Amino acid sequence: MPRLPVLFAATAVIVLVAGLIGSRFGFSTGMTLTLPRNTYLIPYHLLCFGAASCLCLFAFLYSIWMVPWSASAAWWHFGLSVAFLALFCGATVAMESSKPPYGSSPAAMTLLLAFTVSPLLFAFVQGLFVLDGFRRCLSLIRR
Repeated sequence: MPRLPVLFAATAVIVLVAGLIGSRFGFSTGMTLTLPRNTYLIPYHLLCFGAASCLCLFAFLYSIWMVPWSASAAWWHFGLSVAFLALFCGATVAMESSKPPYGSSPAAMTLLLAFTVSPLLFAFVQGLFVLDGFRRCLSLIRR
């Protein structure tokens, strides 16, 4: 599994550069989070920085040789992470460039669903693998 930490790190660099370019030249809008009393705007580049941080963390964790990671689970983790990041970026670019009409048109609903669900699924996948890492570390401590 020596290539996997390098892939995570390279993907983190790509996502970080995309966030830096987006903050400098790109999108002026972001994702809004509406709570009962306040509404918050989360810029796209901030989401890129958070995803790059997660990818760097997992590059570090997978490079630790003492923890017995499952190679197939690690490859699934990398694939799902990249797939959800690509889905979010694609939905973001499509929504920014085409400005889909509001309402319930199929294109607008598909973009909205991809834009909304992909960060949640990305966070869910990261959480699953953090829990798996804790489980593996606890089994090492018990020995």
